[in-house]
This record gives sequence, structure tokens and C-alpha cells, in this order.
Amino acid sequence: MRDHATIEQLLVLANLEGMNAEFIHMAVPQCERLTRLNQIAIRQMQTLTVHPYRVRLPGGKEEQP
Repeated sequence: MRDHATIEQLLVLANLEGMNAEFIHMAVPQCERLTRLNQIAIRQMQTLTVHPYRVRLPGGKEEQP
């Protein structure tokens, strides 16, 4: 799955993995972790994909979301 994910999706996934580990350390129940992580993922994806931007890739090509 990760082979087909966008940069934004991979970034959010990495953030969620770290947050989940912290929630486990804090003994947050699984159902609450799932709810919180889902809300965080939605908010992060919206933040990362809402603003139009261009990313310059190596070789001079430009990518648009």
C-alpha cells in the first residue's frame, strides 16, 4: 500500500504511528485512540491538501496535487 501512497499520505501515516505509540504509552483505550487518530488524520490531510502549491522535483519537473 505504501508504494502507491502520496507524499502527504505517507507523512500523515508516519505522524499517526508516532502519536499512536504515545497514546499507548499514556494508556489511552484503543477505541479512544482510534477516534482521536482518525480526527487527526482527517485534519492533517485537509491541511496538507487544501493549499495549492507546486513541488519542484529533481530534473526540473513540477508536480501539482
